[in-house]
Amino acid sequence: MPRASGLRANDAPTPAAALLLGVETCSRNGRNSFLRRAWLPPDPPLGHGVHRYAFQVFALLPGDEYTSAPGRKELANAIRQRAIGSGLLVGHYQRA
Repeated sequence: MPRASGLRANDAPTPAAALLLGVETCSRNGRNSFLRRAWLPPDPPLGHGVHRYAFQVFALLPGDEYTSAPGRKELANAIRQRAIGSGLLVGHYQRA
């Protein structure tokens, strides 16, 4: 049974940290808009005004492993079947 009760700012457990926290899995990136496994920061067009960004995080029970780069459908199925918690942060950003 996982014992972690939350994450601190800039905290994404590595596999070693996950073991210390008592969880079996750690954070992973799926494919981004460029179909790569990587983080893409907010990047609105210069002078285009304020853009709204929504960031979601889900805690999932252990289960079947994902493909090497899970897509939207695979992630949605995992969330539907194994989600035990979630969070949402909505932020605003503009480039002047």
